[in-house]
Amino acid sequence: MTLSNIEIIYNNQPTPSIILNTDFPYFTIASANTSFLETLQLERQDIVGRGLFEAFPVNPEHRDLGRKDILEAIEYVLQFKKAHQIKKHQYDLPIMGSDQLEVHYWKIDTYPLLNNAGEILYIIQSSTDITSFYVEVEEKLKAKHASLLSNDLERLEKEVLQLNSEKDASSTEVLLLYIRGIEALYPEMQCSILQIKNHRVYNWASPSLPKLYIQAIEGLEIGDHAGSCGTAAFTKKQVIVSDIANDPIWANYRDIALEYGFKACWSHPIISSEGEVMATFAMYYQKVKTPDVHELNIIERATSLLKVILENKQYAQALKETTLLMSQGQELAQFGNWSWDVQSNVVSWSDALYAICGLRKEDVELTSESYQDILHPDDKERVNIALGRLFETKVSIELEERIIRPDGEVRYFKSWKSIQCDEHGTPIKLFGASLDVTDSKKIQKDLLASESRLRSLLDTQTNYVVRLTLDGRYTYYNNKYKEDFGWIYPSVNFLGAYSTSSVSSNDLDRITEASKKCLDQPNKVFQVEINKPAKDGGIKSSIWHLIALTDSNDVPVEFQCIGIDNTDLKQAENALRINNERHTYVNMATQDAIYDWDLEKNHIQWGDAFYRVFGYPASEELFSIEKWAALVHEEDVEITNKSLNDTLNDSTLTNWNLEYRIKKENGDFAHVEENGYILRNAEGKAVRMIGVLRDITESKMAKCDLEAAKNRYRDIFHLSPQPMFVYELGSLMILDVNSAFIEHYGYSREELLAMTIRKLRTLEDVETLNKILLNEVKPGFSHTSLSRHMKKSGELIYVLTKGNSINYDGKAARIVIAVDTTDKLKAEQDLIASERRFKTLIQDGSDLISILDTDGNYLYVSPNAERIMDFAYTLTGNNAFDFIFEEDRALVMQEFALLGNQKRIELSPFRFTNGEREVRWLQTIVTDMRDDPAIEGIVVNARDVTQRMQQELKIKEHLERYNIVSKATSDTIWDTNLLTGEVRWNQGIDAIFGYKEVSGHQWWEDHVHPDDLQRILDTVAHNKKHLTSRWTNEYRFRCADGTYKFVLDRGFMMFNDSGQATRMIGAMLDITERVNYIQTIEKKNIRLREIAWTQAHLVRAPLARIMGLMNLLNDHDNDENNADLFNYLNISVHELDEIVRDVIDKSQV
Repeated sequence: MTLSNIEIIYNNQPTPSIILNTDFPYFTIASANTSFLETLQLERQDIVGRGLFEAFPVNPEHRDLGRKDILEAIEYVLQFKKAHQIKKHQYDLPIMGSDQLEVHYWKIDTYPLLNNAGEILYIIQSSTDITSFYVEVEEKLKAKHASLLSNDLERLEKEVLQLNSEKDASSTEVLLLYIRGIEALYPEMQCSILQIKNHRVYNWASPSLPKLYIQAIEGLEIGDHAGSCGTAAFTKKQVIVSDIANDPIWANYRDIALEYGFKACWSHPIISSEGEVMATFAMYYQKVKTPDVHELNIIERATSLLKVILENKQYAQALKETTLLMSQGQELAQFGNWSWDVQSNVVSWSDALYAICGLRKEDVELTSESYQDILHPDDKERVNIALGRLFETKVSIELEERIIRPDGEVRYFKSWKSIQCDEHGTPIKLFGASLDVTDSKKIQKDLLASESRLRSLLDTQTNYVVRLTLDGRYTYYNNKYKEDFGWIYPSVNFLGAYSTSSVSSNDLDRITEASKKCLDQPNKVFQVEINKPAKDGGIKSSIWHLIALTDSNDVPVEFQCIGIDNTDLKQAENALRINNERHTYVNMATQDAIYDWDLEKNHIQWGDAFYRVFGYPASEELFSIEKWAALVHEEDVEITNKSLNDTLNDSTLTNWNLEYRIKKENGDFAHVEENGYILRNAEGKAVRMIGVLRDITESKMAKCDLEAAKNRYRDIFHLSPQPMFVYELGSLMILDVNSAFIEHYGYSREELLAMTIRKLRTLEDVETLNKILLNEVKPGFSHTSLSRHMKKSGELIYVLTKGNSINYDGKAARIVIAVDTTDKLKAEQDLIASERRFKTLIQDGSDLISILDTDGNYLYVSPNAERIMDFAYTLTGNNAFDFIFEEDRALVMQEFALLGNQKRIELSPFRFTNGEREVRWLQTIVTDMRDDPAIEGIVVNARDVTQRMQQELKIKEHLERYNIVSKATSDTIWDTNLLTGEVRWNQGIDAIFGYKEVSGHQWWEDHVHPDDLQRILDTVAHNKKHLTSRWTNEYRFRCADGTYKFVLDRGFMMFNDSGQATRMIGAMLDITERVNYIQTIEKKNIRLREIAWTQAHLVRAPLARIMGLMNLLNDHDNDENNADLFNYLNISVHELDEIVRDVIDKSQV
């Protein structure tokens, strides 16, 4: 038989088939039928003439197994000349219009085509697509596997959280445990956690990634094309890259990844509650891969857990750093605290207190007498009296005291002491804090001395020195001014009087204009000449130099005026003589170096104080300006020379003032302040300068120390987590606030500094505040009170304030700490009310209140439970599910498990036994309060509804209808209460199924065949949802003897006014005989289908060949091949005869 003849036969077959040559090992494809080409979307020329494995490469994922199966089938046919069947073989087909492949499974039949001599001419392979069956099986296996992995993952997460809760466990240790656990569950997955810092990625936990790969990506900058992790961190979105080799976001890092075999990478950013990316969680694969739903769930689940772990670690680290910062702050501020347990006489000090007392912890055994030992003898009586007052009044005290260090040094302390008492008012603990104020005490003394010297100098000046408010009232005048013009004013002390009273009316415009210039250009000197009345009735002419002085914000606050009397030349000469005499005396009496510099002669005449203060020997030699400049510190020379030259060259200036350093004879440098008055000629050229050089070294150092101390105190003030503020006692203006106060009250700093403390109170509380300030707030004493404050938003809060007196920039002030107790007070009030309601509800109510743990064990049971339920023993410690009626337990536990997703659940009514098998019906609501620290459990509120249930069961009308229907039919009739789950049955449940005792809805579910149950439940649920009353379903129901009967169940559902299904009545008809009859028919139909299959595949093949042979006989005129054709036709007829006989035999079975 020729190949063309065989092709005619097989082209008519519906099964995809190919014809192979026997040329081992190629098995060249000789032909393929139309069904085969259409199924694989091929053209005949694509495969004919090519080897089988050349034309059809095996799947990459099944390379060895696929080739081996096909080869074994062909070898079997060649060896035994019999047919061979591969029941399942995977070969994927391309998706129409895509380069992607779709999974397909095939049943492959391989059989020989023999000639008359029994030799194999060709090998035929027929393929049947069985994909749909195996896909369904694989999906079920995947779902089961995913469920098992989910349980393992949950156990891993518990281990990780347990480790994370341990104090000494590091972040890396926790992350490595989690990553290794995930990789153990998913072996194909290689996980990595990268930390994000300064917009760069750093390895955190990547146990299975190659070290060289980790080094290659360490520190790379994040961006929108920075691989999966870098892009996820940059965009704050999940990034799924299924094919690294072809994804543009891996363009810059593709070679690195592919070098280590990574072909897919999915990354998810871990974002903190503040919206910052802390890290990325990535999964690498060694193959091109897209995540399925299960894998996406793993990513989401892992990311959520990692966020909790990393944020907890961040918070713990921040708390540790804050504690350290506070400890260092105490040390830097010389601020220590202490406590004394009165009953045990145990005293504890902070490390800072040991340090400022000059003691070592290991050298001292602290008792209450320890502090008395170092207390200054002169302060002991006063301190002990204050302590006695503390014990008596229980009111905190504030005082200053001195201690003597072991080395004899005396230190000044500012101390705060408080007392803690028990509920009977008995002192149990003293505690307090001490601030070392020794340096500030020294500074205060030095500043007072310096101020006294300055005032003495001004009072000895021959010029007029006056300070005025901006509206022209005196705040200071020196003796010279008082002597010449004090007679004008009625009072000897005319501070506060207006200065214009002493100015001639003709000069008022000039003095007003000069004042305006000063205000327009503060810190600049302006000159004006005015006349004032003399005491003898004459006129005193004087030249005044006015300057507007400013505060730290460059805002003018007062005028400083220096006047020179130039009444006439003689008086000037006389004044000069007197001034020279005074100059001499001042030089002899003062420590300030007075000088007279003649610019034309280039000579500086120094007073005696210059030589005394700076140590140089007195000399009559020329003291030039260059010699003076050589003494100026090299770092100050440039700015000093520039300032002096600029002032001398400006003809409008008459004063020069500067601070700089000058060299003393011993080589040390002293800080000096120089004030010079410049005399100019008619052209305005400086010809002479007279001034004072004052040694301010000690003052400078004191100010530096004072500023450092202020900075330390300011840090403590501003870093305090509690709101704090400072206000001036007189004006009640707020002088300073810390950041906590600003944040809590909602005002800006500028708004607060423009307010008085009255603005923080409501209008009705202002009067109370005034009384407290008048009667209770005393300088030098602390004060504590509870009051209402109002935030900027208008919110009222209750605040516990404690204040102490301080000196703030020279102002009498109070520093106050304000603790918001609103939530505490409200919580206390709510707690009292809640406890009252709870007691009434629990002890006197008819409801049964209890608290369960996660496993259902009783943690608490209300006292009325034993009375109502008649328990012979306590329930606490027992498991609630043990008391639930067995038939109801599964449903209750199923509903109880919903608490994982819902906060509050109303359980279906169930039966509860008190241990004596007495059953009560309970209507129950459970609320998940496990996250509430006051409850830490599941609250159960149950009500005994036994009577109601029993009454419902006894309703006569329903019973009569039920009995009439149930007696008149052979069906099993049932009546279900959908609210309670209770079911009533007629005698058919016994007559048909053999049950003497039955129970509720759950019992019915337990007896429905498992394969049918979900289908019925879905039907009922659909009717409930769409408010459809009638439904019908067929299913199998288990009899008392364990066999199953087929039933036709017809139900009718009833709804209340709100659309809720409340009741369902129905009848179960035994259709077992009918189903068995139908199944018998179906079995016969199956046999008929087998016969039909045989006809379609076996009978049709010989017939097809006969048809082909007949066509050949009709198409050929010659008889050359007729013998072979008739011989093959004879064989086919015999094969058909055998098949027909077999069909007859099967049909008779």
